[in-house]
Amino acid sequence: MEDRRGEFIVIVAGYSDEMKIFINSNPGLESRFDKAFEFEDYNNDELFALAEKMLKEQGLYLNKDAKKQLKVILESKTILKNKTFANGRGVRKIVEDIIRNHHIRIYDTPKNKRIKDTHKKIILADVLGFNPTERK
Repeated sequence: MEDRRGEFIVIVAGYSDEMKIFINSNPGLESRFDKAFEFEDYNNDELFALAEKMLKEQGLYLNKDAKKQLKVILESKTILKNKTFANGRGVRKIVEDIIRNHHIRIYDTPKNKRIKDTHKKIILADVLGFNPTERK
């Protein structure tokens, strides 16, 4: 049989504690997975910038009150630092919920009440209702 070392790689990813359990679950794994990379969580400013970028990619922007509330939500999530908040993935889920709320609000707004920026502006009502302790 031909030696195939160095011809392919296997990457596994997960939370640090769980990955240690996985690697230690079989005596031969540690020597086979000889490189480990740990990525730090995003900080509050990075999480907020990520959320704004995601919204911008959808042609949306946050008004002043919505910005303030989203910052409070993200700060609460990072302060709690529980394992259920998946950092970048958590922000994506929050942004998806904000966009859903925005679409529902627009749908519920009569056409004659919609102003020029209605379809682009995220307002406080779109961001309210998030519980910082719930899983996201």
